[in-house]
Amino acid sequence: MQLLTMLLQNIKVIILYGMFPFYMLTILFVFFTFPTH
Repeated sequence: MQLLTMLLQNIKVIILYGMFPFYMLTILFVFFTFPTH
C-alpha cells in the first residue's frame, strides 16, 4: 500500500510540473499572437 500512495503522490507532482510549462507556453502564444504593443 505504501507503493500505491507513493505512486499517487508522484502522479500529482508529474501533473503539476507537466501542466505548468503548458500554461506558460499558452500565455506566451497568446501574448505574441495578439500584439498589445
